[in-house]
Amino acid sequence: MIWLFVLLIIVIILVETPELIKEKSYNELIVFSVFLLTGIALGIIYLYDLPYFSVLMELALMLEYQF
Repeated sequence: MIWLFVLLIIVIILVETPELIKEKSYNELIVFSVFLLTGIALGIIYLYDLPYFSVLMELALMLEYQF
């Protein structure tokens, strides 16, 4: 499953980045990279079933204790 994830990331990079580099859209390339790295991190967390901090779950717990 991890190989499919890595292959998908490589395909996304190969499809999207040459156009951004050719057009010299460096700001968009930075934003794309940030979103891609965030997606990679969340994908790894999901694939390996790692614990993560959820702000919404903490908020729900805080609201539950108030009532």
